[in-house]
Amino acid sequence: MICEECGITIADTARFCRACGMPVLDALEQPLPPQEDALCAHCGQTLPAGARFCGKCGTAAPPAVYCFACGRRITPDSAFCSICGAKQTVSPGEEA
Repeated sequence: MICEECGITIADTARFCRACGMPVLDALEQPLPPQEDALCAHCGQTLPAGARFCGKCGTAAPPAVYCFACGRRITPDSAFCSICGAKQTVSPGEEA
């Protein structure tokens, strides 16, 4: 799916654009998608919540990053949560 505001590709399950925070119409009326499991970057094995290392190949798991507002797991470089739309970075002098 393409964001109508900024033009980047976003997940079909996204409720908000991860780059500009624009709500995705129709998706706001859908139920929240299930929490996605993290995958090992080396072998693709599913990593259970809280895993620090992959149980299959031993590769260190990336640190988990969660949305400040809704608590869902997000990608570390997301400016906005794709589930609730909350801004993930706060500039000095700005309130969250």
